[in-house]
Formats: sequence, structure tokens, C-alpha cells
Amino acid sequence: MSEPQKAYSCARPIRVAFLVNDHEHSGVMLDAIFANCMGRWGGRFSLIVPTTEAGPKESYLNWLESFDPDIIYSYVDLSSAAIEQVHERFYPSFLVRHELYGRTASDVHAYHPKLPIEGLKVTCVIPLATLPSVFNGSRNARFLGAAGRLRNTPFVQDSFGLFTECAGHSYFAPLNEFGSTLTLVADEDCQPRARCLPQAGDTVADVPALLDFAGSKNLITMSQLSAIAAPRLEIASRHWGNAFNIIVGDTFTDRVVYWNARSLFPKWRDREFVDLRIPSGYLADGGILDAIGRFLAKRNHVSGHSSGSTPYATIRSSSVPLAHLSAYAAALRGKMAWVQYRAETFATTDDCLPTEPELERAAFTVAENFAVGTASLWSETHASDGHVVIIDSCIIQ
Repeated sequence: MSEPQKAYSCARPIRVAFLVNDHEHSGVMLDAIFANCMGRWGGRFSLIVPTTEAGPKESYLNWLESFDPDIIYSYVDLSSAAIEQVHERFYPSFLVRHELYGRTASDVHAYHPKLPIEGLKVTCVIPLATLPSVFNGSRNARFLGAAGRLRNTPFVQDSFGLFTECAGHSYFAPLNEFGSTLTLVADEDCQPRARCLPQAGDTVADVPALLDFAGSKNLITMSQLSAIAAPRLEIASRHWGNAFNIIVGDTFTDRVVYWNARSLFPKWRDREFVDLRIPSGYLADGGILDAIGRFLAKRNHVSGHSSGSTPYATIRSSSVPLAHLSAYAAALRGKMAWVQYRAETFATTDDCLPTEPELERAAFTVAENFAVGTASLWSETHASDGHVVIIDSCIIQ
């Protein structure tokens, strides 16, 4: 008689790595990738890999291998040799070449990823994200949308994400018991409001008002929803994970580093605000900079190992001179003394790479709460007549 057999499965998000290059329309390409990722559960931890025809950038190969992608989605025409090497080294379930399908190269919709497996949308974690706490007994959360000219606000799209852009309009009817929308819309747009925005809850008229709202109310962003409770590769990076990450700049390098650095924070911070991407033009807008400072004073809880409970923020850029970054850090430090700021520049997309020891220590983790055992999230299935049937796939679809 054969020994009883068992199989163990754990629901997790699909893991997607995007192969990209810097070109004339790389900005809209990244817009489309960011929106797609923030709309998927676990998508905020997708890896973006600089790539040429010869394959992924060599310095990223170890990170890509440790990431263990289910899907490698390429916006770059890989050579036959590169395609063979990708299959042999990374064994993805799917290697997909993106097609524009006749759209113009400057159209953001032309770059929207068409994944062979559509993972769960972030709406699936709204009930979890809005559970009442001991400090707040209601589910009255706010989910950010935008209308009118402010729909295309790079700071908001990269730092927070917009609900309607990332997850569509399916939220309103089935999920309104968990919260309502906060709509970023200029006062002169979408009038009359009752007709143009019939389902809108609260509204804010500009970015400073949005930041003040986020600093004092229960605003849950798409970036947070796509990260909450998502099993992922945890990389303990002392340089990137111990301070609130503020990237200033609009270049391909700035945005790729901003995106990938999010995966270098410890998993127990996945529900928190931990980063912002600030357009370089904002450095000349005192009202927005003051609002960012107020937001950080209330929402930055990231502190380094050597700083005790003092919140830290690091202001970084590949495109803005260090002198300008340092001046901004000094201005923030003067107004918000309880938050410590430092400034530094970086040169390439390699600057956010984990070190070899960090990758060697990296592990896939499933629990944000230290009190939750990872084993409790695995399901056990017994064999029957030599066949094992797993009801819940280990990749949620």
C-alpha cells in the first residue's frame, strides 16, 4: 500500500516582470504599466527591468531570477538568442511581447499591458483594508479618483494611483458599504457636480488640499491596496528601506528607480505610506512643497535602525542637482523638526539594486502582521486514488 500523499497550496498574486527601455514615449509606457500594476492585487511589487534587444540589463539578472516571475512582459524586441536565454534562466510560464495593435505610439492606451493571466483586482482587498480598528470603529474609508483636467496629474498617478484609472468604475455599486470616493477635481470643472459626478463623495480642488486630506483622514490609495496582504519577495535593504523615499524628477531613470525601490521596504510596512514621486516642477511651487511637508509630518513613520523612533525621509534624484535637493531638505527640516531629511543623487537605474548579500537573504513572505504565522496560510490537500486535486490554485486568477 502506497504512502498517503499531500499537497500544499497558498493563494498568491501573479508575479509580473516588465522589460522596458528608454525611448521617446517611455513616459506614457510607464504610465500604462503603473496603472495596470496598481489595479492588481500585489501589482505594486512588479519588477521593471531595463532591457535592450540583447536581453535584460545584466546587472538586473540576479534580482529578476530571485523575483521568479510567472509572466515576463516585454516592450522590447528581443533577439532570438535573448528569448532563448530568458526561457532557459527564468522559466516564466509566459513570455509576452507587447503589441501596439495599430495605436499611435504616443497614446497611453497603446501601452496598456495585455497579460495572459488577469490577476485579482485590488477591489478584492477593500473589505480587508477597511476593517474597523480599535482607533476607528467605522469602515468610512476614502478611495481616490479624479475628474477634469486633474485626471492627468503625474504626482498623484505615480505616488497614489487613481481608482477609476486603475480598477475601473466597478467599485461604486457593490463596495460602497466600505467607503466612498474622494475626487480630485478643480472647482471650475465638472459643473454642475450633481450631474457630472453623481456618485462622488468628498471632493478636493487641488494637490495641496488632497495632501491635507490624506494627512488627516482615512484615505486608502491604489498603491496601498495593491500592496496590502500580498505575498511577495521581501528584501531587507538598509539603504532604501529605512527612510521614506522621495524621488524628485520626471526621467525614465527617476521613475524606474522610484517604482522598484518600493520592493525594498520591509513587508510589515506594506499598509503604510512609504514613498512619493515628485515632478521636478514642484520644486518651484511653495504651496505644494509646504503641503508635502505637512503630509510627511503626519504620515511618515519610517525610521532607520539607528534613529530610534525619529522618522526619516531621503530626497533623491538622477535629474535634479544635489544643491537643489539639499535646499528643499533644509526647508522641510526647518519647518518640521521632528522629521529628519537627507538628500542624495543617483546616476542610473542600477542604484536601487539589492546587494548580493541582500538577495541571498531575501525570502518570499506572506504575512504583514508579526502575530500571523505563515504556515496558517497554506491549505493541505490529500491524495485520492493516486490523484491530487487542488481546488484553489496557488496563483489567484
